[in-house]
Amino acid sequence: MDGLKRQQAVDEIGRYIRCEITSGFVVLEDLVERSLRTLGDGPDAKAFRPQAKRQLRAAIAAQRAEEKRWPAVTDCDRLDTALVALEKAGLFTRLTFRYHPSGIAEIRPQLTQGWEGIRKVRGYAHCHICETDPLFFNGALYFDHGPIPPSRKAAIGVGHEIVSAIRAQGLEVRWGGNVRKRIAVALDWKRRLPRSVM
Repeated sequence: MDGLKRQQAVDEIGRYIRCEITSGFVVLEDLVERSLRTLGDGPDAKAFRPQAKRQLRAAIAAQRAEEKRWPAVTDCDRLDTALVALEKAGLFTRLTFRYHPSGIAEIRPQLTQGWEGIRKVRGYAHCHICETDPLFFNGALYFDHGPIPPSRKAAIGVGHEIVSAIRAQGLEVRWGGNVRKRIAVALDWKRRLPRSVM
């Protein structure tokens, strides 16, 4: 691999790692290995492991330095507070849902039996994990939402409940009451890394 291609490979690894760190949902356990997979499965990829580890340390340090300039409470903190309140009220909420946006039906049977401490799930609000990726984030998150079991009348109520909970935290929400439309939440994306990330 010549010098130019080698630098391009290092840059590609760095971009991947920085995006993962900036998202705030980073899982460090295999991040270096995942970054190497952006280069393909060839033997050359493994040779970049030392560079990937250095890139990871640098990205974490840069993120921690940036976080020191943030306000004490960010929009992401406010949204988390709203989602916790909604879960306490019986709604399944996720910012990093890995199913297709229309795929809530795939886990609806599980939700009707309860979910991670929610004894009776009566609705949901989630956005797809891709929307929290810094490469795709456009200043807003878009929540799919609905009642469990499905009901048009209940859907309107669940939608308004979600909107009210998020607005109560001071965030801008756009939704016209159409149950077929997603709820848009404007955000300045500043999500702190977990304290466990060193």
